[in-house]
Amino acid sequence: MEIKEEVKKLVEAILAEKEEEGRIQKLELFLTEARQTVDDLTSKLLDKETELAEKVFSVEALEAKVAELNSRLEAIIAEKQAAEEKALELENKMLEMKKDEAANHRLAQLLEANLIKDDEESRAKALTKVRDMTDEQFDQYLSELAEVKSLVVEALKKAQEEEEERARKEAEEKAKLELENKEKAKKAALHVEFRPSGDLLSEYKKFGEALAGRISN
Repeated sequence: MEIKEEVKKLVEAILAEKEEEGRIQKLELFLTEARQTVDDLTSKLLDKETELAEKVFSVEALEAKVAELNSRLEAIIAEKQAAEEKALELENKMLEMKKDEAANHRLAQLLEANLIKDDEESRAKALTKVRDMTDEQFDQYLSELAEVKSLVVEALKKAQEEEEERARKEAEEKAKLELENKEKAKKAALHVEFRPSGDLLSEYKKFGEALAGRISN
């Protein structure tokens, strides 16, 4: 709108010129300035289009660069994830190896302390039980087994002592009974040995009667 107003004013100024020559000079000057203005505007427009094209190219290049960086980032993330999975796998394998080593060491402790039977089945059960224990849990388990073993040993010892005492008393009673039986047998034998027979009693009776008859006479 401002350019139209300026052109209008210039045209009015040229037309207001009284002399033909002056109008022509002013018109030529106006046209020259107009052409220059058009050229300047065209040049500026071209510069703007070039700048805009460069910006569009820059945006496209930037988008391509961003896409490339995103692709590289995705590849790096995938590699990182694969590395983490591999590290986790190795860590788990090492953990399993440590558990196996700890379990075998704990099994040796149980066997050395005579807390489990030394056979294949007992070993397998013990390994399964102690394999996933922490050191604190195993120490407590070992202490509990030792305490139970101590109680069992004490109970067996007491039972053995009671059995020995019972056997001793039975032996004493048996010996006493045998002695009493021997004494009874001995007395019975003596009684039979000195008991007079029927004939001897008859003779004693006759002898007594004869003696009594002599005394009476």
